[in-house]
Amino acid sequence: LAGEKSLVGLGILFNDHGGILFHQAVQAGEDLVLLALLGGIDLTGRLYWLTWQTETDTENDAGAKVEHDEDYWTLGADIALSNGPSAKNLAWSAGVNFYRHTDWEKDSQGNESRETTGEDAYIHIQPFFNLGTPVFQTENANVFVGLNTYLPIRIYDEIENGTGEATQTNNRNSFGLYTSPNILGEMAINENWIVFAGATYLWNVFSRSATSIEQGKDTNDTSIITMRTNATQANAGLRFQYNSLIVEASVADNLDSQAWSGLVGNLGVFFTF
Repeated sequence: LAGEKSLVGLGILFNDHGGILFHQAVQAGEDLVLLALLGGIDLTGRLYWLTWQTETDTENDAGAKVEHDEDYWTLGADIALSNGPSAKNLAWSAGVNFYRHTDWEKDSQGNESRETTGEDAYIHIQPFFNLGTPVFQTENANVFVGLNTYLPIRIYDEIENGTGEATQTNNRNSFGLYTSPNILGEMAINENWIVFAGATYLWNVFSRSATSIEQGKDTNDTSIITMRTNATQANAGLRFQYNSLIVEASVADNLDSQAWSGLVGNLGVFFTF
């Protein structure tokens, strides 16, 4: 992406505290973030790949060749627009996340092979819209409130069990609407260090999951509709910036869990140019 400003992020965490309050964590893998400034609008793209479970491939050449291959990876892309460069009191961002999540195994012997699809193989598409605005500002401190809304859509791979007339086919899909009000405060200690803390509350406004099981002429359809609230998650961290280098560390925990039982740590390293 060409533009007047670019950002490449390498690490396990990518955060934007510019009023949008959109938080995103990435597991170990390859992660590339590109940002272009188009007038008063930011266009951000992210490509990533990660292996979410240990893959073990084996091969035995004694006699008939026997192979076992495993695929447990995720390949995804995000794209978003935001008014960050021109925002004064109200900032927004909108975009879509897309990724392919695999859960496949393949066994081969001689000229015969059999592929197995696991329950965690699916395509995920998620449009999102975020709002943020400052409610308190001084020379060294800021407090923001925000609202993140997203619509996840998940289509699972078809799973077949059995053979012949006894073959059972399983198809699943799900979608939902979630919204998450949040608050973030940050304070500059000096020109290089910033400390921040915040809280987020997740509300499942509406979600539906559906399963269709077919066996011969018989079909069994099941759907579940859910509306629920979840726990508040608090987070706190420290950010260091020197020239083009940015290092950020943070911890997060659910407020309704036992003390420190759900504690999660994040560390990110970024370079701007």
